[in-house]
Amino acid sequence: MSADVDAGRLLWLRALVGIFAGPRRAFEIIRDHQPWMGALVAMFAILVVRAYLSHQELAGALGGREPVGVLYEPILLNVAAVLIQLPIDVLVVWRLSLAFGGKARLLQFFSLIVHVYLIIRLGRLVRHLLWRVREAYPAEGGDLWPGFELDRLIPAFNTIFGALFEGLARFSFSIWALILLGLGTAAVARLPRRMGLGIAGIYVAFMAALAEGFEGVTAVMVESVRRTI
Repeated sequence: MSADVDAGRLLWLRALVGIFAGPRRAFEIIRDHQPWMGALVAMFAILVVRAYLSHQELAGALGGREPVGVLYEPILLNVAAVLIQLPIDVLVVWRLSLAFGGKARLLQFFSLIVHVYLIIRLGRLVRHLLWRVREAYPAEGGDLWPGFELDRLIPAFNTIFGALFEGLARFSFSIWALILLGLGTAAVARLPRRMGLGIAGIYVAFMAALAEGFEGVTAVMVESVRRTI
């Protein structure tokens, strides 16, 4: 009896490990028990690590004069962004699954999306670490493309291999998260795998179109404000 209780208490850990090592079993746990706290804490831990690394870079650029209090701002901004986007993603994927005949509760999809978010945030951390390696070991003789300057979001290509690794990491984690979302949707909503992957594709296309539309509206608003000044 105690062994069953202990196993039940560790379901969150089995789902957390399983999303990397055994997704099929993780999806079954998510469907039947909906663990989410462990994945959410792990995701926020990754956010904190990412913000700390950015703070260290800023402090180094300013000669160590950057106050520690500035560390909290990017953490809070990232947490706020996740807390805003997470319920939107959950609602969109859940409603899509219902539209295709799936049978699942909202909490089941909340648990699934939180675990998929973990992959996405880990991918961003890996890409940042690859960027730091490229910055630490610049190419000899200057940049490969003199005068080709990019902002911090898309750093200058210091080496061909560094750029390839970073691009490969971006692609790999994106595809990984998309496949997990599709297969997880199929498992949680009890749909065919092909249909689950199709729902994931529709979700990505919908969110991309939404982001593009929001960007366009924002540009129009900014331009309107500039004309009134």
